[in-house]
Amino acid sequence: MELQALDVNPLTLLVIAHADVVVIISKMSNWREEYLVSLKESEMNSPVNMELVQTCSQMADRISALEAERASLQARPLAPPSSSSSSSTTGKPPPPDAVAPRPGHDDATTTQLRHDLAEALRAKGATETRLRAAEEELAKLRVKTKEDARSLRDLTSERTALTTRLKDREYELREKRKLVE
Repeated sequence: MELQALDVNPLTLLVIAHADVVVIISKMSNWREEYLVSLKESEMNSPVNMELVQTCSQMADRISALEAERASLQARPLAPPSSSSSSSTTGKPPPPDAVAPRPGHDDATTTQLRHDLAEALRAKGATETRLRAAEEELAKLRVKTKEDARSLRDLTSERTALTTRLKDREYELREKRKLVE
């Protein structure tokens, strides 16, 4: 049995060959897992990254909503053109739904719908941002209210104690005056 040590970077791997079997021993076992765990911990500890992730998630939601709207508009079948004989026999113009949409009109409608959807999503994002800010302000005000209530209780109890002490001193002074007279 002959053992050979191969020249390999000692930080990565140590390879030992024994007969036909190669044994690989890792000096840094599961380094990938450790690295991923540390990345996850740093992401959880960094609120700036969480805001970035939320913003990216909102953008992805908006994009997917727009793409779904586009796909539904493209998948919508075109209405068959109405025959001229049916409109001439009734004497009334055909209803707007029965008329085949014009390609230019359809593109304008699609563009308008996309614009409306994008505007609605922007408004939703702005409203969510305002909601988050209002919730943060509410939380701060609740904390301040609790602190103010605690201060009020402390001051009330201190006032009561001082009032009692003052009355006791006044009583003692009256009694001392009586003794002196």
